[in-house]
Parts: sequence; structure tokens; C-alpha cells
Amino acid sequence: MAVIEFEDVSLCLKQMRDDQNKIVYCFDESREIVERTLAEHIMLSNDETTSPRGVESRLHIRGNEGDGYEVWTWGCTGNKAEKFTFQNFETEEEADAWIYNRIYEYDFLADDQRDTSYFYEYEDAFDVYIERLADTLGVDIDVAKSWHKHRTKRDFLKDVLFEKRQLAEKVNTCKETLSNLTTSEVESLEQFFKEEKHPAPHDIYKLKVKSKTSWNNLRSLLKNKKL
Repeated sequence: MAVIEFEDVSLCLKQMRDDQNKIVYCFDESREIVERTLAEHIMLSNDETTSPRGVESRLHIRGNEGDGYEVWTWGCTGNKAEKFTFQNFETEEEADAWIYNRIYEYDFLADDQRDTSYFYEYEDAFDVYIERLADTLGVDIDVAKSWHKHRTKRDFLKDVLFEKRQLAEKVNTCKETLSNLTTSEVESLEQFFKEEKHPAPHDIYKLKVKSKTSWNNLRSLLKNKKL
């Protein structure tokens, strides 16, 4: 993803829309390959804080007395709100795009708490996975591929049983988590996830905070609600 100058709002909007549904392959905490949208992968580096309104993004959008929108920050401690940039945005979407690009350049690229690498092709991610596996086992690439192949076969049945138990747990968690939300709030979240765009609108973000779970879990819970 190319870094965009913040002042070029039209390019920011185009970049954010292009990234929104672009599928990439990256690595989770256990170093396994996972599939995400690029925007979702980038927003995992978003800096959140505990503000007077609850846990939310440190950077947030405020209306400018009916004359556009501004980007504000909750500050280092989460309770000292101040204007983050003096730039004024005509629409909330433009402010969202500015924040998205800022998170990419300053948070995502500097994130050393997780593996932020990503690939547009699964084969490229798998090649890196095998190289890392070979390094971990102290073997060559062919042996690492063989080990992975046999591990996959050996764990297949165990994984199937685990997934069934996990699904049952998700259904129970779904009922418990969604009980914190009203029917209309659940419907609003379902509508948001149909055309998911991040950063999310403030009213949707408040519902996410109210649900007391992550975006990934919330998305999964709403899906499992129909099971």
C-alpha cells in the first residue's frame, strides 16, 4: 500500500475504498496463515484507549458546529481531549480516510508487537510459512514441507472435533454477548457488516464497545446468531 499525503483527500478516499475488500494472507499470533481484508489487517494496529465514553479509538471524529468534521485525540491518558489536526473535513468519510491513512503510516508500519507482513497470494504466504518452519525445526525446506503435510493429516480429525466444540461455545457466547444489545442495535450492526468500512461510524463504534467484544468476535457472533 502506497503512503498517501494526508492533504490529498480524494486519493485517501479512493485508497480506503480499494483496500476495504482486498483479501490478504497474513500470520496470526500462533504464526499460522489467516485470511483478512487489508483494511482489517491494518486496523489491528489501531491505538485504542479508555476514554470517558469507554474503550475506543484514540483518534476520533467530532462535528465542527455544523461546519464539517475534525479529528480529535483523547491524548496519552485517555481523558484529555484535544484537536489532533487543524484540517477541517467536509464529510465524515473524508475524516475517516484521513484517520485510516494516519494509522497505516504511524501505527501499522511501526507496529512491533505483532507480525504485520501480508501477501496478496496464498502461495507467497505459504512459502514464508515453510521457511520459518524450517528455521524453527532446524531442517531444510523439503523436510519442513513433509512435516507440515503429515502434521496436517494427523491433526485433521482432532481439528474437526475442536471446531465443533468451538462452534458450540460461540453460539453460547453469542447469546450472552448479544443480550447486552437491543434488537434495533443488533440490526444496525448487521447492516454495518454488510458493507463493512473502517473506521466505523461513531454510533456503530459505541455499539461495539457496549457489546464488550472485538470486531472479529462481533462479526462472527452475528453470523452465528443465525445458526
